[in-house]
Amino acid sequence: MTNLPLLGFHFNVSFGDGKVFDDVSFSEVSVIDLELLTKESCSIVNSEQLLSPSGFKYSDLELKRGKAGRESLLFKWLDIQVVNQKKLPITIIVNVLNHEHKPSLTWTFSEAFPIKYQTSGLSANSKDVLIETITFKFTSYKVKQINQ
Repeated sequence: MTNLPLLGFHFNVSFGDGKVFDDVSFSEVSVIDLELLTKESCSIVNSEQLLSPSGFKYSDLELKRGKAGRESLLFKWLDIQVVNQKKLPITIIVNVLNHEHKPSLTWTFSEAFPIKYQTSGLSANSKDVLIETITFKFTSYKVKQINQ
């Protein structure tokens, strides 16, 4: 086992059991921000302001990639939800890979569903790749560190 830091550019994303969508390749993943919520109260003894924990707040999962010219299975899944106005949740797994291309750290997002789809702007003065961003809500998540 090594204590080297994990590299943030070596990762993969899978949907379902990894066989649901095989055409997804993301350039950026905003995994999760975790914020401790607090509430203020006043001490009866000396009128001090006290802060106490009142829960946690999680950010949404955001995936970015270059927009492909062909329709992907991911886009079709998104489109079905929009057309039918019904969510079709799926498990999303984000793996940070080690130097042997094996998962070292895994986030599993349960019952994830899309809440926002956007593309980057178009400009005749730019040679940038058109980027699509998909934002997901989820019911729960787990983080697993894999010791190797």
